[in-house]
Amino acid sequence: MPKCSPLHKVTDDARWDTEDLFGRLCILTHAAFLYAGFHPSAAPAARPWSLSCSYSVLPPPPETAAERHQDAATIVLRIYRPWGRRRRGQAHMSLRAHVATADNNGGRYMEHRERLHRAALETILSSGVDGVARAIRVPGSAAERLWNCLTDGICRGLFLYACEENGAPVMPDFASLPVDAKLAILEKLEDGKDLAMAECASKELSSLVAGHGSDLWKAKYEDVIRPCPNYFGNHAATANVTRWKERYVEARRSMSRFREQQPVEMDHPTPYLSWMHRRMIWNTRNVVREAQKPTAQRRAEVDEKSHRRSAGRAVAKVPKRATRKEHQAGAVQLSSLQYQRKHR
Repeated sequence: MPKCSPLHKVTDDARWDTEDLFGRLCILTHAAFLYAGFHPSAAPAARPWSLSCSYSVLPPPPETAAERHQDAATIVLRIYRPWGRRRRGQAHMSLRAHVATADNNGGRYMEHRERLHRAALETILSSGVDGVARAIRVPGSAAERLWNCLTDGICRGLFLYACEENGAPVMPDFASLPVDAKLAILEKLEDGKDLAMAECASKELSSLVAGHGSDLWKAKYEDVIRPCPNYFGNHAATANVTRWKERYVEARRSMSRFREQQPVEMDHPTPYLSWMHRRMIWNTRNVVREAQKPTAQRRAEVDEKSHRRSAGRAVAKVPKRATRKEHQAGAVQLSSLQYQRKHR
């Protein structure tokens, strides 16, 4: 997996494999605090039973002592090894984090305490650094719950309180975001023009886009060639372009020329074609309706239609008890008799 997770920024495979369960928990907690926006303000103090770290919301001061500043509030984190056992015989690790003020009055503000069971930590942190970094992103997993407990349950409230005490802005601007967050925002830009404008905004963004052009401009290039992959495949084979940005620009130009060469399509089809299309749909619907009817109903409808057809062509029958004269059936008209007598 790409080395862009919060855990990969603070450790590597060699260091992760040499650490025990307590050391891996310290590395994961340190990664969570850095991911929340904290900066280490002092070197960690290690003891046989615990590890103590301090964090600040302000960036680290320069090396010169004249420009050093003292924060109004810092975050103190202590992680304790599993010394005792609970009633059920399960050892646990304790994690405490609180706000320490600059006047050193010994007060603790917004103190958070968490107990982490050893068995659960062994299940989460027993794999390699790639496996743990992948597990903290799986929704509903135990690793994700532990990560949310560190980032949202502990770090979020302490970060807001420390920002208010030190007068630091709570919501950082785009320039202060981490690199992976900037790349995630740039990848969501739909048009390559927006990406080009962001690249020209500052030198930092220009170097960032240039360093990750294979990921950013390649996605925009694939979006352009998706409608006609065969045409652009032949074009890419003949074009002498090495950078993905240049490929994207050349593909945009080729796409505009390709659209100019294509004939203009009519918005509405001819009336004859539309009539034929409607007739075909109507016949299809009738066939479907007839097929869905039961067999007995279809036979009854066929018999009724044949009876109507025969009744329209046949001659009406004369009742048995009636005479032919009553119904004028077979009677000879007077005009016919006169015609026959004159022409004998």
